[in-house]
Order: sequence, then C-alpha cells, then structure tokens
Amino acid sequence: MNSSKPTMNRGNCTLKISLAAPQGWSYIAGDAVIGIVSRHAPTVTSEATVKLALRGRVKTQVTKGSGAPYDRHQEGPIYKQLLLPEQHTLFQGPLHIPDNNDSVYWPFEIRMSPYSQDSEFQFNGDLLPSWEEIASSRLPGTFCSVGSSSSACWVEYYLEAEMRYVERGEQKVYTSTCPVQVRHSPDTIFTGFGRQRRTLNRSIRGQQLLSVVHHEERSFVRRTREFFIHPSNSAPELHYKVEVYAPATVQLGNLSNIPYKLKFELLPQTSNALRGIELKVLFNSAKFVIRSETRVTAGTSVHSPSSIHCSLVDLGLEEAFRRLDAFPLMIPLTDKSQTLNLGKMLQLTLHASGLKAGEKDVAATGHITPTFSTHTLRHLNTLQAEFSVTVAGYTTRLHASTPMNILAEL
Repeated sequence: MNSSKPTMNRGNCTLKISLAAPQGWSYIAGDAVIGIVSRHAPTVTSEATVKLALRGRVKTQVTKGSGAPYDRHQEGPIYKQLLLPEQHTLFQGPLHIPDNNDSVYWPFEIRMSPYSQDSEFQFNGDLLPSWEEIASSRLPGTFCSVGSSSSACWVEYYLEAEMRYVERGEQKVYTSTCPVQVRHSPDTIFTGFGRQRRTLNRSIRGQQLLSVVHHEERSFVRRTREFFIHPSNSAPELHYKVEVYAPATVQLGNLSNIPYKLKFELLPQTSNALRGIELKVLFNSAKFVIRSETRVTAGTSVHSPSSIHCSLVDLGLEEAFRRLDAFPLMIPLTDKSQTLNLGKMLQLTLHASGLKAGEKDVAATGHITPTFSTHTLRHLNTLQAEFSVTVAGYTTRLHASTPMNILAEL
C-alpha cells in the first residue's frame, strides 16, 4: 500500500469486495456495513480461509525543514488505529471453483463501533488531546488535509479481505481493499449556540463631522458659532462602539437561525457639538469566512514534529445582503445601543454544503468539516467576520474573529 496516499479500491477476479450500497454512499459510526466478497477464478483446494476486517486509522506525516530537498526530512507516516484489529472469518473449508466462469460469493455484515477503540496512553500537550477527550468521543469521519510542505494527514476507513489456501504444496495469499466513506457524527449533544462577545471601539475626529448636522437647517449664526467654538486645532470627535455577539457552537443542519448580532452605541466621549444630532450607521456589507486549522503531529509525544494546515471557506454572506430590498441598512446611532440581528434578519443556517439564507443556498462553498480531535490531529474552526460601515461620512471596516465549535449533523 502506498503510504503517501489514502487506501484505494483494490480488487480483481482473484478477490474482490463489493458494498451493498449506491455509488458515493457514506456511513455513520454505529452503522452496519453490508456487502459481499467474491472470487471469480478457478480454485481447487482442501482448505481455504477467507477473512474480512474493517480498518479505521489516522495516518499522519510531517515534513520539516526548508530550502533544498536535501535540507528537508520527513517524519512518518505514523498510523494510529481507530478500530480494534478484529478479523471476521467468512469461509473456512474445502473450496472448488470450476473453470467455467463461475463465481463464489461470501456475504458479510460488520457493524462499525460508534467510539474510538484506541486505548493507548497519550501524553497531554497543546497539540494532543487527552485520552479522556478521545475515549469519550465518537469516531471521526473520513478526512484528508495536505499542507504546503508535503505534511499531510488522513482519517480513513476501509475493508480488507484476505484469502489463504494451499495449491500443489504452495501457499497462496490474495488480498483486496475497499474504502468506506464515513460521515462525521456529533460527539456531544447540541444544547444551544452559546455566546461570545467582542467589543470594537472606533473614533472619528475632524471638522468634517460638523457636516452631519442637517445643513439645510443650519443658520449663518449657528455655523459662525461652530467655527469659533471648534477651531481647527480643536476638531470635534465622535466615539462609538460595536459589540459583536457570535455563537460559540453551531450544529450543521440545525434549522434554528444562527444568533449573530451587532450592537451599535454612541460613547460619552463624543463632542457636545455632535450630541442631539440624528446620527446613523450605514451598514454596507458583511462577510463570513470559516478558517479551518488542522494541527498534525507525527507521533504521540508533545515533542513529536508537528505541522499546521490552514484553509478558508467564504460563506458568501455578501451575496445574501445583495438580495435584500432595503440595502444598505440604516441603524440609528444613539446613547442607547441599537441591535442588528444578522442571523434572524437573513434566516441564516449552516450546513455541510455551506450557508443558507432561508431556503436558499447563499453560495456553493464546498464541504465544511466539523470540529474533531484524534490522538495525532486536531481540526479547529474559527468564524472570521468583516463588516463595512459608514458613520458621518467615514467608512471603516470592522473585523471580529471567534472560535466556533462546529458539530456534525445528526
């Protein structure tokens, strides 16, 4: 088997595994995998054994160094088994397959364990989850991540069949493999989104701020007074804050709107000349990006070589805003905070295929992988948000980044 790639489908007339499932079918931890092992080749033997095993493992390799190839070295691949190495005997005894295009079939049904079976002691550390975490977690789904420096990791499941018999005094061994696609399953029960807060303070200073006063109502006397009260070396100031409330946990496929809120509030430091004026926030655009980080280690010690792979998935929120009838949005900016609930307004829900606004897919973003951990890799997700707002003619971009625990769909 090529150690640098996931296990492939390998079989022919001597031995072949076929799944009783449609093309592209995926299983979930705890499911029964059903199919047949077949042989379509002449065989005459007094004793043959056919065995089948369902394998699950994490495979990692880390390449360290930079520059010329001779300056780099690879650690791994390192294999960590997720399932107990148990073989099921499908057939044992004499076997006769005549040379007339006949085939022999051995049906099987193997139930996949819902939980990781690896009980090897692990060190604690920043990169490695503790054994307590792993022991209580469900099997992760099929996964692959390749870094820019040839570091890579796979979570893979496959069936491996083996046939042994003696023919004319010679031991014959044939093997066949068949990948099994497994979906991630939630290792905890979704009890709510939770909440995280980020506070962003912004300030604007300049004589141009005075133009926010309704100029058609400003008399010559008032403009003259403002000129003397606020000379150029004492420009008025506008201070406001934006509180961002983001979910801590999101479950894929959950139809409850994602509670993502922004609160805008005028701060006391704002100049008196700007108070009593009708100030507004022009909400121009919003962008959501999921930043996924896969931490890979080639070993089980905190001192083992490690690597980090990062990827970005744009959820296409800007497109959802362009569909709104009233856009850009106008939000009053006062001493009392004003709330903009993006999740409720757009009816945002997150799915494995991407973000939805109501019943509509916002954009084709590809696959979103839930947060999960194994002994040698940890996959984390962060929601990166960017907003464009205009206050008193000044446009600024706001950034908020919050870790997000993404649970698999039920």
